[in-house]
Amino acid sequence: MSAVPNLVSLLRLRAEGSFPAPAYTFLGSDLNVLQEITYAQLDQRASQMAGELQALANPGDRALLLFPPGIAFIEAFFGALYAGLIAVPAQAPGVKHNFER
Repeated sequence: MSAVPNLVSLLRLRAEGSFPAPAYTFLGSDLNVLQEITYAQLDQRASQMAGELQALANPGDRALLLFPPGIAFIEAFFGALYAGLIAVPAQAPGVKHNFER
């Protein structure tokens, strides 16, 4: 297999191929599967998000991602990449966090 230039190309390649295993799986503390998503599902969701993001921002803009760990974060991360945005993951402020940050 030849090298792919970026994560977007890799996800699209795997979504088009026959990769039956999940792309991402999130486990609970007891190691039970809480959430999972296939490459094709992730590609579809990221494409949808990219369309929505492109209406709000220009390529090269930063997208602040305030998500807890999980599939929604992965979808948003790839959606930002698909839209040509710079994904900036950050921890959402909570009761114990400094809101000014």
